[in-house]
Amino acid sequence: MKNKFDFQPKLVSALKNYSKEKFMTDLMAGIIVGIVALPLAIAFGIASGVSPEKGLITAILGGFFVSLLGGCNVQIGGPTGAFIVIVYGIIQNFGIEGLAIATVVAGIILVIMGALKLGTVIKFIPYPIVVGFTSGIALTIFTTQMKDLFGLTMDKVPADFISKWIAYFEHFDTMNLWSLLIGLTSIVIIAITPKFSKKIPGSLIAIILMTVVVYVMRYHLGITGIETIGDRFTINASLPGPETINFKINFNMETINLLLPSAFTIAMLGAIESLLSATVADGVTGDKHNSNTELIAQGAANIIVPIFGGIPVTGAIARTMTNINNGGRTPVAGIIHAIVLLLILLFLGPLTKHIPMACLAGVLIIVSYNMSEWRTFRSLMKNPKSDVSVLLVTFFLTVIFDLTIAIEVGLLIAIILVALQYPIRKLAFTFIQTTEEVERLATLYFRICIWGAPAMLGLYGFAGWFIGMQNSRFPMYIAITQNIVNIAASLCFVYLFHMKVAGVAWGTLTAQYAGFLMALLLWRRYYGGLKKHVAWHEVLKKEAMLRFFQVNRDIFLRPLCLVIVTLFFTSAGAAQGEIVLAVNTLLMQLFTLFSYIMDGFAYSGEALVGKYVGANNQPALYRTVRQLFIWGVGLSTGFTLLYFFGGKSFLGLLTNEISVIREAENYFYWVLAIPLTGFAAFLWDGIFIGATATRQMFYSMLVASSSFFLVYYSLHEWMGNHALWLAFIVYLSLRGIMQAALSRKILYQS
Repeated sequence: MKNKFDFQPKLVSALKNYSKEKFMTDLMAGIIVGIVALPLAIAFGIASGVSPEKGLITAILGGFFVSLLGGCNVQIGGPTGAFIVIVYGIIQNFGIEGLAIATVVAGIILVIMGALKLGTVIKFIPYPIVVGFTSGIALTIFTTQMKDLFGLTMDKVPADFISKWIAYFEHFDTMNLWSLLIGLTSIVIIAITPKFSKKIPGSLIAIILMTVVVYVMRYHLGITGIETIGDRFTINASLPGPETINFKINFNMETINLLLPSAFTIAMLGAIESLLSATVADGVTGDKHNSNTELIAQGAANIIVPIFGGIPVTGAIARTMTNINNGGRTPVAGIIHAIVLLLILLFLGPLTKHIPMACLAGVLIIVSYNMSEWRTFRSLMKNPKSDVSVLLVTFFLTVIFDLTIAIEVGLLIAIILVALQYPIRKLAFTFIQTTEEVERLATLYFRICIWGAPAMLGLYGFAGWFIGMQNSRFPMYIAITQNIVNIAASLCFVYLFHMKVAGVAWGTLTAQYAGFLMALLLWRRYYGGLKKHVAWHEVLKKEAMLRFFQVNRDIFLRPLCLVIVTLFFTSAGAAQGEIVLAVNTLLMQLFTLFSYIMDGFAYSGEALVGKYVGANNQPALYRTVRQLFIWGVGLSTGFTLLYFFGGKSFLGLLTNEISVIREAENYFYWVLAIPLTGFAAFLWDGIFIGATATRQMFYSMLVASSSFFLVYYSLHEWMGNHALWLAFIVYLSLRGIMQAALSRKILYQS
């Protein structure tokens, strides 16, 4: 009968037909892997924010239990570079006790996953997500090592990626040339060692040589300033028992809920890396691992190891391959590797205090390079656009934020966008009837641009923040940057790479993420410090949330009406043929240009009105409204004159199709009416949002939208496309008229 929980440790079956010959090969492999694991365990421990012996304890206990209980014959467990970032972040925020809780919970999650036979489900995680956060981790690890590589004197290193580099440049004058020389020499030794020896790891050679060199320099030549492990840590060369660990954990549901996202991240990382390592091993040995048993073993190791002060455990690809290459074929080799590390800790542990930190930085830089998978990353950039987008989003989230966000958002984006692509596209072409060629090109454009949705949603959030802080300059800077990037990238993709419509779409996508990244950098630089002042307990109160959603409900419904009108405008034009569709799209660019300018004044009005309403300063409020409309009348008149005298020439810049330009001239006078009839709608929108009078704004939009359809359906058989433009002018006018009628009550109440 098949085991219900599918728990079948490979050690049990391996020992059934075990022999002296197998033991000797496992013994040699285990010794070599133990030696290889030594510098890595120390380096990973220090980089994770714990003492070096904690890294060794993790490799000893984790390696032992993974081999004892695991579902892979040759898997070597221990600390890995993938956990450095998440572990360091947890320790900074929750301390070592918080890390212990998160790791234990992660272990429980892994055991449950294995018991529920979810080992095979891991393979369905999109590969671009795996590569994206692996490459992001590699870059983050590289960044964390700059302080020790250059020997910088810094009291505290910032946690986030951008702030780290800013701090490094600010303290670059404290660089220690001896540390830099030690670090670079270590990198060279590790890089060239495989050319001379496949058995002895370059990292071990580098550590031994550089430790001897630094010892002589410090104690015989009088050269100081090269920091060693002993300068930063006190080495405890013993295997601790659970009773000796300060394990005062408040292990309750509140603490668990707080650490659950981090625990989930540890579990997912552990599952992915261990099963990926086992899969690679299968390809070399011809064996077949049991993924569910492996997950249970990884879970058990992560439950036990924190009790002894260790950090998260997973399968290590590099050490597993070292085990295979040196003859290891059963879990006995992994157990021997753990014993070797234990003996080194007990008898040679005190010597580790002489290892220079710059040398360990060199070891981790090589680790980050090998981990980066830059060749795979580059090849994935040639994959379908959906894969590329998920890859880049996950990568940048990992680097700029953290793994928890990256994994969760990466998965969410992949699921949502893939799920919604078809219905959105289908719905669009249900309303817009056009030729097969136009639909094909539009589909191509859509499939690329849809992956810009996360960036645009984030950008809307940042824009709201900036405007709320009365900073309209940043949205303007971002908009200008986006347009420049869009033009430059589109030209590059179209003319250099001959991508045509796809090139334009990629230009748009590039501009969207460029804008989001710029907004993020500006926010972190100028407003990041305000995070500590946010009173989340006040924000999350029922009354505050109800008010928030009430305001946002009306703000949501208003643009929904706008989208419906715009969609129908496009659909009705498309129904009249490709020429009319092209004409309407072309003329709408003139409206869009005008709307950009008026949106800027609307944003200013939004911020100022909100300020004066909050301060109950009615004289300033009235003065602001009056000044907005003075500017509005002046600008709308200017745009009308500009379009009258130069608008037709502007059309020639947008298209070289003579037939389209000639047909556009028949409708051009409608464009002249847009600025004067539409400016009030933009200004009142900003005023009403600033006063949080969103319900009245929605009512105005509802009346105007209804009038649009009433006018069009009344006149379209007689006037054709002219009815569509007349309906649009009426729609713009009524938005402003209705809001003006409601404004007295709004402003008076304010």
